[in-house]
Amino acid sequence: MNRLYIVEDEALIAIEIADRLSALGYEIVGTASRADRALVEIETLKPDLVLIDMRLGEGVTGIGIAQRLHDRGEIPVVFLTAYSDPNLLRQAAETEPFGYLVKPFEERELHATVETALQRHRAERALRETNAKLRAAQAALEISKELFESLAASSPTAVFRTDAAGRCTYVNRRWEEITGIDSADAHNAPWTNALHPLDHASVAAEWNAAGRRAAQFQAELRVGGSADSWVIAQTAPLRGPDGAMIGHVGTLTDIADRKKTESALQLLSNLKGARSEFPSHIVAGLAALFDADFAFLAQPVAGDPESARTLAYWADGKLLPGIAYKIAGTPCETVVGKEIRVYEDGVQKLFSRDAALVPLGVNAYAAAPIRDSLGRYCGHFGVMRREPIVKPSVVQGVLELLSVPIAAELDRANAEQKYSGLFEFAADGILMVDASGKLQLANRKAESIFGYGVGELTGCSVESLVPLARRPNHPSLREAFTKVGTPR
Repeated sequence: MNRLYIVEDEALIAIEIADRLSALGYEIVGTASRADRALVEIETLKPDLVLIDMRLGEGVTGIGIAQRLHDRGEIPVVFLTAYSDPNLLRQAAETEPFGYLVKPFEERELHATVETALQRHRAERALRETNAKLRAAQAALEISKELFESLAASSPTAVFRTDAAGRCTYVNRRWEEITGIDSADAHNAPWTNALHPLDHASVAAEWNAAGRRAAQFQAELRVGGSADSWVIAQTAPLRGPDGAMIGHVGTLTDIADRKKTESALQLLSNLKGARSEFPSHIVAGLAALFDADFAFLAQPVAGDPESARTLAYWADGKLLPGIAYKIAGTPCETVVGKEIRVYEDGVQKLFSRDAALVPLGVNAYAAAPIRDSLGRYCGHFGVMRREPIVKPSVVQGVLELLSVPIAAELDRANAEQKYSGLFEFAADGILMVDASGKLQLANRKAESIFGYGVGELTGCSVESLVPLARRPNHPSLREAFTKVGTPR
């Protein structure tokens, strides 16, 4: 029940108004004919609404009471008046009353005016409370924003925040380092501007779809201008006090090291299926792995330790014939028999005696020594780039990872070559036969003994070399020998 207070200097009118309002279901908590009493009781009783006659007897007028109530707080006022004096009404309006009742008035007018004033007061109070909550939320948001930016500034992970449309409102220093975009250029620009051109279209479409659903987003992608700048991008929606999405917060985690390692392991896996073309396969793989203009695999020249010869040489997307070169004065001199070297830029100035660097436009160099099973230097491999090496520590780690398996593969190739020489030029005839009796290999002496040309025996049946008289029994003898497996 709404509680009302009446200030009226005419007693009969005050009683009539009180009776009418009581009949309408309102509680009359008090009446007064003078301002001093009214102000004291209203302060104590705190009614929901006060009805005040504009003109009272002596002392403070009804307008004066309304002004004091307006200055004090939130109790609404409805004026009662029998006057329409413009000057008086202007003074009353300055107190911001919630309504007017002109005497005499009907009960329905009284009811409508009081109810309208109460409804308006409730609506305004609710609006004030909502605004207060919004101001508190905004203050909390500002504190949260300051805390967020303080933590993000020292984070080793790239952190960014956007508005609802995905435009950056904040990026930390790590973001600038990973993407190559400074905070001034990032501000108010879509965060997807940081995506590498190879990933931009697909990733931007995927993220925009997630943004429309106000969903979280995660993807492995590349940023900046380097195809090696792999990151894991993650974003989550930010919501305001009313639950509406107001933006996104996101991170970029550098995974370039992991991606390089995965690519290196894939290269090593591919080597197992390409052993016959090991040197050319490794230089092509190195060029792709490091986005290099040149890649090489070299060994020292027999009898000339001051020189090296490339087993395979890759230049500008093509496999070129091997070359021999003097090691002194070249970047290779710091690698041969020593350790992994990465010169991310300025290699021409560092090795001005190397006449090949300038014509090739080489500015960056990275290579690793190869050691055999006894730890002896037996070669080196590496890459050269016209552009600087962006992440030298990553390159060094991958070269170290590759050096051992490449050394093992080179050992195997050398052993096969050595075995091939012993086999081919042996003083005795040697045949290799599979379980079905087909000749797989025959050395030069065997071909000479049986009167065949080079390679003509391969694929023939071994029975064709057995005297005619013994041929019928030879398959059974061969099968028995295969089962027993004892040399004879």
